[in-house]
Amino acid sequence: EDVYAEIDYWGLHQAEGYGLLRELSLEDIPGTKDIVLYKFLPNALPRVGGIITSVIQTPLSHVNLRAIQDGVPNAFIRDPLSIDSIANLLDNYIYFKVEQDKYYIREATLASE
Repeated sequence: EDVYAEIDYWGLHQAEGYGLLRELSLEDIPGTKDIVLYKFLPNALPRVGGIITSVIQTPLSHVNLRAIQDGVPNAFIRDPLSIDSIANLLDNYIYFKVEQDKYYIREATLASE
């Protein structure tokens, strides 16, 4: 039985950032300004602007340790593309903030506000 079956969100590294929200496969190479959405945990992860995974991570996972090292937001969100506020922002610049019990995501612009 899945220990984490009842968990739909886990804010692993609380931080905020801006970047281009991209759904990536394990073969894709993200850029430093990308907020990446992965269905699987990548074996290697270069510096990115933020991380969303649809597979559960733990606080000591290599992905979370990288997020802590780089100071970027990192969260597990179950089936994130079924959430309109995320799916509608794919391939757009976003603001992403991770808190322990909730996250904020909205469209952002390149212009200063």
